[in-house]
Amino acid sequence: MKTVIFSVLMLGSNFSFAETILCEGITNDVNASENVKFELQIKKDDKNPIFKDLGSFYKSTIKYYYTSGRVFQGADISSEVSTRPNAIVFKGSVPGQRNLKLSFKADGSIDMAVMTYDSKISAQALQCQVVGSLPARPVCGQPSESSALLLQAIRNSDINGIETAIECGANVNLADVNGCTPVMVALEPMCGQKNSLPFKSATGKIVAVVDTLTSNGAFVAVADKNGETPLMKAAKMGVTDVYETFTALEADFDAQDNLGYSALMFAVLNGDAWIVEQILEGNPNRSLKNKDGKTAFELATHLKKDTVADLVRIADLEVVVEGLENGSCTPLLINLSEGQVVDLTLVATDRMFKLDSAVLGLDLMADRKSKTKRTFAVNAKGEFKFTCGFHGGNQPSEGVIVVK
Repeated sequence: MKTVIFSVLMLGSNFSFAETILCEGITNDVNASENVKFELQIKKDDKNPIFKDLGSFYKSTIKYYYTSGRVFQGADISSEVSTRPNAIVFKGSVPGQRNLKLSFKADGSIDMAVMTYDSKISAQALQCQVVGSLPARPVCGQPSESSALLLQAIRNSDINGIETAIECGANVNLADVNGCTPVMVALEPMCGQKNSLPFKSATGKIVAVVDTLTSNGAFVAVADKNGETPLMKAAKMGVTDVYETFTALEADFDAQDNLGYSALMFAVLNGDAWIVEQILEGNPNRSLKNKDGKTAFELATHLKKDTVADLVRIADLEVVVEGLENGSCTPLLINLSEGQVVDLTLVATDRMFKLDSAVLGLDLMADRKSKTKRTFAVNAKGEFKFTCGFHGGNQPSEGVIVVK
């Protein structure tokens, strides 16, 4: 990667916002045939009718200069400015966005400009000229004010406000008298109160808030006064698409609250099959019982939630299919009985493995040096083919599942 010396030139001071930002750099795309010089221009765009009521927006254009003399100009995108105490980010608002981040030293002077744009430009230091004054950055108040700002930003799903509060010293793990931490409030706004109701909706904003908090050190291995963890609250409140984050953070999918309810049980109570399936990816113990002695399956049966009940049945049999170094799998003959509920585990080597059986609805993929599991009910007799081998391999092993 070619190093680019960074410099900033401030011209004039009679604008409340920068009129134009011009930056130069060198792409560092490892897949490209050459690293290419580029120029980025961001201009203030107050007249855009789409964004006029949403604050100051900018239009950006990028040009690539190849050694062959060919010049490629990227399309304009709209870019929103986000200001934080230690940085100003011009963030693209459409797919394929390019972001420019200006960070600052303790004395308030600009320390570095970094450009990102997919794989073409990643954490690339730039030479920039700024014409006009940059947007004013917020000034941090007292620590208590930062904590209040954090909670307010969480309830508004304001990512910029969350990052600002954290930069100003807000403690992402500060619990209130009910043991509710900021990440719990993100998942259950009425945390600690009796009138919390499920969202019954999947909002990308909640996912973004949780990811922002956890990436800044928010703990997930904590519980409030009721013994509920953030994972349980997500399931209780009907929040979708956050469970990969909990899996990556090694959250305890078998934790139980003061009444013995687990995240899987909360998902069953809501009756949302999609959430149940997402939690099952975390491989929870289906045999856990609450203080009333009921498993997740028994709760689903009692509530007559048949679709969910089928997902949380306790397995009668465990079958393990192991990937081999040569790309084949063993065993390739699996004998089952009609009516059984089976835990099927796929174990990978130092390469990813994939097992598929379209007829049985099986689609398993195990990351390198790990394993994955699916639970399914065998509802019909017959011989069902499956394939198993390296993910992306051309010649997977062919096996058969015989159901008698």
